[in-house]
Amino acid sequence: MNLTIRTHYNPCFWTAYWNFEYKKRKLKNYEHQEDVRRLKIYCLNLKGDKILSTITNEVFYKKNLGLIPIEKLVNLPGINYKLMDDYEENGTVFDNNDSQFIWDFENFFTNMEDSYRYLLEKFINEDFQITDRDKAELSFFILYQTLRHPNCLSQLQKTFEIDGYDKADLFNGIVNSITSSENLQKLIMPFCMPTWIIYKIQENTFPLSDNPILIDNQRLMVALAPNILLEFDMKENISKIHPCIIKSSITQNKIDEFFERMLASFTNEIVFGEKEILNKIKNSNKYLEKKNAC
Repeated sequence: MNLTIRTHYNPCFWTAYWNFEYKKRKLKNYEHQEDVRRLKIYCLNLKGDKILSTITNEVFYKKNLGLIPIEKLVNLPGINYKLMDDYEENGTVFDNNDSQFIWDFENFFTNMEDSYRYLLEKFINEDFQITDRDKAELSFFILYQTLRHPNCLSQLQKTFEIDGYDKADLFNGIVNSITSSENLQKLIMPFCMPTWIIYKIQENTFPLSDNPILIDNQRLMVALAPNILLEFDMKENISKIHPCIIKSSITQNKIDEFFERMLASFTNEIVFGEKEILNKIKNSNKYLEKKNAC
């Protein structure tokens, strides 16, 4: 069994849109298929303090993020064993020796990506009104991107360890929460209910960072694509799902706010399809403050 050493917390199919030539090809036909892991992008790397020409497969990943060592399967009664590769082949042998079983979480990550990928790509490449169902699916995308970020998983794991649980218990809890319709509904409600404002403009403006879900005082921003910015207030006092407002223009103040929040939240990588914006970021006071603080 081949284990997934690199887990991309920003999925490559999404990062691929920051290759602008690929984005143009998808705009002509969003069902167009090609290898999204090999597309060229530019990356501003904080640790190296450099702008690199690289490919989508080489950014936004953490080694061993989704690998969970398990000493005894009986310790995880809630695990869906179908998520464990080769369990039926190896399970009986495992019970009779002291070998370590590895739960590779990549299959679950991929299944969750597939649940929202079609709608997200369609919205990036087509103009249409978002229904309540569409909004729920895109809310799951936001929730999932928040949960799977290494910083979030690390914080959750520390909380679990304080209570006497381990990484396997944490990931098992994530599976149970996301695959339960009742639990999932509760988790996505803060994202799904508020009024969404979506700026869908012509120019590629918004970089993608390693921490793309920007939350400040319960106000959320996320660049869905280089030319699409979503924002909403999670504190909005409402009792039913509110609509999406789609705008074809955006103020400079709003763009500046996005950049300020992105620079405050990112930890090491920002990508874009051209070097010019990354050079501006690299020379900005906010970036220099973060670099000096490292």
